Amino acid sequence: MGNIVLCLALTALAASEPALIPQPAQMELRSGTFELTVKTSITFAGGEIEAQKLAAALRTSTDLKLPVSSVSTMAKNREIAFLLQTNQLEKFGAEGYALSVTPEHVGISAATEAGLFYGGRTLLQLLPPGIFSANPVREVAWTIPCVEIADSPRFAWRGFMLDEARHFFGKATVIKLLDTMADLKLNRFHWHLTDDRWRIEIKQYPKLTTVGAVGNTSNPDAPAAFYTQDDIREIVRYAAERHIVVIPEIEMPGHARGATIAYPELAGGDESDPQWKLFTYDPASPAVRRFLEGVLDETSKLFPGPYLHLGGDETHFGNMAWTNRSDVQAIMKQNHLPDLAAVEHQFMRQMAEGVARRGKKAMCWDAIAQTGFGLPANQVVPIWWHDEDLNGLSDKISKGYMSAPSDIF
Repeated sequence: MGNIVLCLALTALAASEPALIPQPAQMELRSGTFELTVKTSITFAGGEIEAQKLAAALRTSTDLKLPVSSVSTMAKNREIAFLLQTNQLEKFGAEGYALSVTPEHVGISAATEAGLFYGGRTLLQLLPPGIFSANPVREVAWTIPCVEIADSPRFAWRGFMLDEARHFFGKATVIKLLDTMADLKLNRFHWHLTDDRWRIEIKQYPKLTTVGAVGNTSNPDAPAAFYTQDDIREIVRYAAERHIVVIPEIEMPGHARGATIAYPELAGGDESDPQWKLFTYDPASPAVRRFLEGVLDETSKLFPGPYLHLGGDETHFGNMAWTNRSDVQAIMKQNHLPDLAAVEHQFMRQMAEGVARRGKKAMCWDAIAQTGFGLPANQVVPIWWHDEDLNGLSDKISKGYMSAPSDIF
């Protein structure tokens, strides 16, 4: 019986702690609560934009006015106060914050606006669940437990990937997804936009969307569905307001059917093989290089973030069709390339260098590390599922197969 009582007591203790996702690095729960009322205001000493964002998020469900004003201290009662301390970067880090809640006052301190934003997201989670309602919620005591939180992320890259090449979700769903990411403090939105279908408007190549965007995995005849450049600008701006970097993925040289079905002259497969003839670009074709340079030009201007993903996985060399292409064999001879893997890696290296010329870092799946063909410095390599372990990839880096400094995660 004593053991049962102990278990119940521990369960009750755990239930009294705020349920926060992700868990803060440090949190001390104290007695008492702070309540939002008609007398509550929001003040800021730096960080006005984040103070206004929190006020807007709180007003929807609480129906409180929550006036926002600038002050030089954080000592008033009944207020939620933002303090931007730009000289405290070492203390807080680029995304860290401190959150203090007493019965009289709430204070959020950070060195950056991102930190203030994440402190505000934590504050929302501390309130009753109704705070996330899209409509006013009545007869709720909007109380916040008294806590002292010092938080910074364990991982710098906290990402979510959405594949819309196969199933198109649309702008409203992406906006909702970004809101959920922000609530969970995720900061990288990897947007897979081309593959079996093409989902991004490229004005130089209109058939990418009139032809390449038709259909999806479950219905090959579904009407063309894609994002206009105005849609993308709106989504990128919305993400940035939530401190989320959007990383577009433009697949190459494989998974290219969305482009090659629109422009078959770009295909690098075997004309006699229906399954594979459109799967890859022709890695030896000057027309492919011109096409992809144009795509990279428009894409890089739409996405101001530092990364552009080039895919690079599962090429299969057009089911080995490159072996029989005279132009591929010619560049192998001209460039002293020993095999088709080297052809692919030269192609990817040149594309990555094009990304670098546009002021961005190229990203490629770790399949590019499977041979000894070098890659540009500052390449970013996310790990896709492979039989090879991380130690094997690290060994390739140490031997110079992947040029340092490379980011691997």
